[in-house]
Amino acid sequence: TDLASSIDDALQLHAVMASGTCAKEGGSGAGDDDTIFAYEVDGFGSSLFMDDANVPSLLSLPYLGYLDASEPLYERTRAAVLSERNP
Repeated sequence: TDLASSIDDALQLHAVMASGTCAKEGGSGAGDDDTIFAYEVDGFGSSLFMDDANVPSLLSLPYLGYLDASEPLYERTRAAVLSERNP
């Protein structure tokens, strides 16, 4: 639907961050080889990386039907969530 496409476009534009940082300002956009999903964005260009043990969470994105678990952006996000970088 148009609404789903609009939400996906917004997530790809605003909820993706460089994987080498836990918090950053400005969105780098999806498609970069070093990007991951942010857990939280503030609407002013800043984002935070972490994950929550509850659903919804970054790890639950495939379960919720948002994307396939084999997508590279999700695989990088999952690796970061399961690493020591996740507070």
